[in-house]
Amino acid sequence: MDGIPAAYYSAARSCQQLAEETNAAFTHTYREIVTLREASGSDAIGQRWGEKHDVWATELHQTVYSSWIPALDRYSQILLQVGHNHALADYYATPPPRSSPPEKPAAYPGSRETPEFRSMRSRSGTGTGLYDNIGLAQSIPYTVPDGNTDHLRDIATAWEKLGRRSDIRLSTRLLGPITEFQHINSDDAAGIADDLQELARVASDVFDFVDHLHKFSWEQHECLFDLRSRLLPAIIHETAAPLLVPVKVTSSPTAIHAEFSPTSNLTVARAALSAAMHGALESWHEARDTSLTSSRPSDIDRARAISDEIRDRETRYLDREDPDVTFDDPKRPNLGSDGKYRVNEGDSEIQIDDPNNPARTITDIDRIEGGILWEEKSATSAADIQKWVDKQVTKKLESYMEAQQYIAGYEDSPIGIEFTSPGVDPAFKSAVEQAVAEFKANNPATEIVVKWPP
Repeated sequence: MDGIPAAYYSAARSCQQLAEETNAAFTHTYREIVTLREASGSDAIGQRWGEKHDVWATELHQTVYSSWIPALDRYSQILLQVGHNHALADYYATPPPRSSPPEKPAAYPGSRETPEFRSMRSRSGTGTGLYDNIGLAQSIPYTVPDGNTDHLRDIATAWEKLGRRSDIRLSTRLLGPITEFQHINSDDAAGIADDLQELARVASDVFDFVDHLHKFSWEQHECLFDLRSRLLPAIIHETAAPLLVPVKVTSSPTAIHAEFSPTSNLTVARAALSAAMHGALESWHEARDTSLTSSRPSDIDRARAISDEIRDRETRYLDREDPDVTFDDPKRPNLGSDGKYRVNEGDSEIQIDDPNNPARTITDIDRIEGGILWEEKSATSAADIQKWVDKQVTKKLESYMEAQQYIAGYEDSPIGIEFTSPGVDPAFKSAVEQAVAEFKANNPATEIVVKWPP
């Protein structure tokens, strides 16, 4: 191997630093947003806006804190692991006398606090966005929107500021390692460069999502601000003036305030104002409803699938007692250069790919316990028992037997099938035991264990 251990350790630090910076930036944003409790308001449009914003902000929160940051943490660990494996390989390749073997690098990260994102729909407004002294608000069929425009502005600004974090958006900390690994002469270098590029693509997709939340919030602010500061005050003045009804109109972040002077025309004015404002609000509702319906963020599922896959990879350090075996496949860190997987007692959900054709998965081992490779089944019967047994017992035993030749230390281990659910159909149980007996007869060197629930 020609890998440079220091390059792996440096790239691991870059992943960790990006994870820390991402956590800090998003935590600051979410903590700011959850304090803005009146952005949605209590009216139908405000509640609908808040519902969509909440769903998207929660989806982003889950992607960042449950997938992307953990993926950066995991890949940092993998890079430390692979770098240490290279260091050990270099150590054992050096003729004696040697100094002490290299120590495993320090593992991180430390603990982080994940901010909770509470629903904006639970935050209601005052119940009306119009206060007046002639009962006008009560005469309009629509609830006049009462969302807080200051809070909407601040939410939009929070997303905008986050979106301007170009260092995170562009994953600048990963650019150097990507270039470096593209030029390292090592079997694993190209794969590592590709993985780092994938993590950078996740950042780009995440920030496209942030941009949409900024635009979505700013559009709601602008439309509500225009309704409250221009459209409805103009209607009030234009309707009241011909009727010689003096009125003073002011606005606040959550409402319009209309104070009418006492005149004999107030009853007529209220009816005319109610009709005019009803028409304006109906048009505004229709326009906002159309906009909210058509608004969709970019798809973040691809980004999450990438980071989930990296997050769920296992890490394995090279055994000092086995210096000639290296672990060069970041996607299969337990697969040694000798074509054998290294597993431990108590491991579960172990995917065994064909070392000679890694694109082909032989099987998944459910768990290793008591030196036995266990397959777990919850079935108690089947509509077509023989068909089920052929597929889920005979073929599964065949795949386990093929896989175990590639599992170091378990090449001759027993294979077990455990049925976990009580109430097994006697005919179903009989068919399983017959299939196992036939398999044993055809493969006398392989020990098969069947375990039934009590």
